[in-house]
Amino acid sequence: MRAILIGRNKDELASLERSITELLADPLRDRIGACELVTRCILVPESLDDPRRCFNELSGMFRDFLRSDHVTVIAYGVRPLCLNPLLDLGWDSIVAMLILAFPEIRWFFGVIRGYAGAGEIERKQLESFRTIHGVANLFEVQLDPTFDGTGLRDWIRHCAAANQLTSGDAEYLARRKEGVIACSVDDETPYTYLQAYAAYRFGFRAITVNSARSADYLFGPKSRFPVPLLTFEDIYVNFPDGSSGMSWLGVNPLNNRGRNTRWPRLSQASHRIFVTSGHRSRGERDKWTSNRDYLAQQRDDSCLLYKPYAGIFRLWQESGLRKKLRWYEGSTGRLHRGVADGFNWPPSSRSIRGDEQSHSSPGVFLAVAESLIGRAEELLPNVRSVMEAIHGAVFATDALELLGGRTPTVAIQALQLKHHFEVVAECKFAGVEHHIQLEERFTEIERDVTLICGWFGRAQQTTAAANAELRILVDLLRVFREAALFDEEQACMRRARTLHRQVSLQRRRLFAAIAFPFRWYLDFLLGSIPRFLGAIGVWLLVLTCLYSASSSLSIANAFHTAFVSFLAIEPPAPPDPNVAVSMLAMVLGATHLGIFISHLYSLMARK
Repeated sequence: MRAILIGRNKDELASLERSITELLADPLRDRIGACELVTRCILVPESLDDPRRCFNELSGMFRDFLRSDHVTVIAYGVRPLCLNPLLDLGWDSIVAMLILAFPEIRWFFGVIRGYAGAGEIERKQLESFRTIHGVANLFEVQLDPTFDGTGLRDWIRHCAAANQLTSGDAEYLARRKEGVIACSVDDETPYTYLQAYAAYRFGFRAITVNSARSADYLFGPKSRFPVPLLTFEDIYVNFPDGSSGMSWLGVNPLNNRGRNTRWPRLSQASHRIFVTSGHRSRGERDKWTSNRDYLAQQRDDSCLLYKPYAGIFRLWQESGLRKKLRWYEGSTGRLHRGVADGFNWPPSSRSIRGDEQSHSSPGVFLAVAESLIGRAEELLPNVRSVMEAIHGAVFATDALELLGGRTPTVAIQALQLKHHFEVVAECKFAGVEHHIQLEERFTEIERDVTLICGWFGRAQQTTAAANAELRILVDLLRVFREAALFDEEQACMRRARTLHRQVSLQRRRLFAAIAFPFRWYLDFLLGSIPRFLGAIGVWLLVLTCLYSASSSLSIANAFHTAFVSFLAIEPPAPPDPNVAVSMLAMVLGATHLGIFISHLYSLMARK
């Protein structure tokens, strides 16, 4: 484990080193990984004349360290109640900015300040902060901080929103409330990351659990960790460091052991999502029957999912969480569906005001967001695993939430990166079905783009929203094309054609209005093969009616004439009393058949 010690002078750094030495010498402490502790000291000047410059310099150092190993930062001291990046508080503000800018870094603090003059509520908050983030936790179970499972990043958002001086600039920040925790329990790391990220993006603090030691720490009978609200649990979990029997959800009658006895706090979760591949091994009939009975006794808020999934959105929908999760925002009466309690994304349209204070994102949040976006863009050409793609998605998600759409150009960039990395994770993961559901993603993109572009002038909002959505869709189209997901690529193209028509209509009103019906019909035909065949059938019926109405031909003869004129592009034998109808049929036939054959060829060539 690589640890960075930061302090404001040499005395503070020396004190930190002594504290770590004492922790290492404690014979009662579990010191797994302690022998691999490598420290590096960084001295932060006490007088910060240029906080932005200091933040940039420290960010560069942290990036270098993260290229070679996981990083833990141990700061000498902090005032938790002053971890507000929007206030010029020197050391505390710089630490807050760094915590927001590096979601994957674990943070611990040696000295917790701020007790003097604090009230009873503040003292309880400080003690809770010390319990979770104090340096004494250095050699405890290492929980992945990526999805803010301990709530450190949300604490900083709370400090900014609760302060009277900064609440106006931070009221829009999305919050992941204390106690709203999700845990993903699986021995396959990609599954834990995908499930934890799904919970995180929909408003939960999330924790990945891929070892028995972590599960004992979180769910054991002596655990002091809050009971999770949501769990994703692999039924046949088999951790490398765990004992057998945890795939018995209830109790194994042979030894009276099972998941319910070793990890009893799991049964207290409000929503339990059990996950399995559905495979049944020979000789495990008793276990399967016991698990089936156990699942039947669970509350309605629990369900069973089968691997693989059809993407992040379908995972959320099939787990029932999209319908079950709902809460009302007290200040606006707005109903939030499918997200955790208290998670207010996207921000209410009431946050789009014309006053100077809220004209754009605060400069500090913009600086942090740009740092997160820059780090995400560095990952773009080098994503080799699901975990790397999820890290990029977390960076982009945090940047988007910090901006709140108030700096629209940068926010659109963050939104594009968010969906890019999510789709890359879905495409790279063998645990996701070959065909990915996109309707929910398109709906969310349109919703967020509309919110962001509300910060443009009224005359530019509609065009800006269409252009931004096009930018994102074209980017996703490239991802699907590289992954050979042809149907998903076609879905992006269909949506992109619709947006192209809208943009063209807004820019060249008269010409576009004349061409609009023809473009709409062409895009309609290219939507799908059944739609194309249906359109040809409708035209044959229309032409049959025209031939029958304009002459004395029977329905059968009229249909034959229409069929020959349309498909063979050949006029009826002279004399032809229906020259106009025949010419229309031939033009329609040539157009439809030409487009149909070329479109069919492109489909077959790609597939």
